[in-house]
Amino acid sequence: MIEQIQSETRQTVDGMQEVTPKTDRALAKVHAVAGMLQSISGEAAESRSRAGEVANATHEQAVAANDIARNVEQVSQMAEETTATMHVNANSAAELDAMASDLRAQLAYFRVT
Repeated sequence: MIEQIQSETRQTVDGMQEVTPKTDRALAKVHAVAGMLQSISGEAAESRSRAGEVANATHEQAVAANDIARNVEQVSQMAEETTATMHVNANSAAELDAMASDLRAQLAYFRVT
């Protein structure tokens, strides 16, 4: 009976000695995987941060584009107003020219020769 217990104990010790290196290798692999996961997590966080920066820059560009469009519209309206004013001024100049011609004709009537 003692020999049987000793034999079983030896078998158990031998089994443990076989399992220990396997356990050590598995533990090393687990640590390697944990390191890889940490690296992936860090890169994902960096990607998320960069995506946020791109989103902010895109928003700023959209705001700037809207401002530019609004300013172009204002310039267009001002150009239309200037064109209309120029037409009014041209008409006024034509009226003044006609009035000046009338005044010259009236002046000629009163001129003594």
